[in-house]
Amino acid sequence: MILLLEHVHAMDELTDEEFGAFIRNYARYVETGLEPAYDNDRAMRMLWKVVKAFDDMNVQKMEERDKRRREANKKNINKRWNDKKYESIPMVSQDTNGINGIPNIPTDTNGSLSVSDSVSESDKKDKCEKKNTNGVKRFKAPTVEQAKEYFANQGYMESEAERFVDHFTANGWKVGKSPMKDWKAAARNWMRNVKGWNGGYQQTMAELPDEGDFLR
Repeated sequence: MILLLEHVHAMDELTDEEFGAFIRNYARYVETGLEPAYDNDRAMRMLWKVVKAFDDMNVQKMEERDKRRREANKKNINKRWNDKKYESIPMVSQDTNGINGIPNIPTDTNGSLSVSDSVSESDKKDKCEKKNTNGVKRFKAPTVEQAKEYFANQGYMESEAERFVDHFTANGWKVGKSPMKDWKAAARNWMRNVKGWNGGYQQTMAELPDEGDFLR
C-alpha cells in the first residue's frame, strides 16, 4: 500500500473524517480487493480512480521486479552448481602443492592411488571379467585320464581313449579346420566311427570275453 504525497495534497479539501474514510477504504481494497462505492460523489470517485490506477501500476511493477529476481537467482544457483561439479574433478599437477591452485590427484601415504581411484580400477576389472564370462566359453583339452574315464563310462577300452587323445593332440584339437568346442561330443563321434576304422573290428568292453569263458 503506497500513497503518494501528491495524492495526499489532492485531498486537502477533504475533511478529516472524509480523509480518514478514504484511507480506510483504500486499506480495505488492498487487503480484500473490494472497491469503495462513491456512486453519489463524483469528486471522490475521480480521486479513487487516480489512486487505484497508481496502485495497480505499482503492484504490476513489483510483480515484474520479483519475477526478474527469481530468474536471476535461478541462474546464479545453476551457475554455482555447474562450477561446483567442475571443481570436484582432480587435475594432474607437477608438484605436491599443485600449479596455480589446481589440486593434485589424491594419494595415500604410500603414494598409491586413493580409494576412489582404486574403486575405478576395480570397476574396470569387473567389467572385463563380466565381458569374458558372457563370451564363448574357452575350450580346454581333456587329460588322458579324463578321456579314459569318459570312454570307460561309455563302455569303451582305455586304449581307445589314448588313441583319441593322441589323434587330436597331434592336429591341435581341431574338427576339420575349426577349433574344437566340445571334446566329449568329438569323443562320441569317435566311438560311433571306431568300428569301421583301420579296416578292422574294435571291441568294446561289453564285448570282451568274460573271465569265466577262459576257465571252461
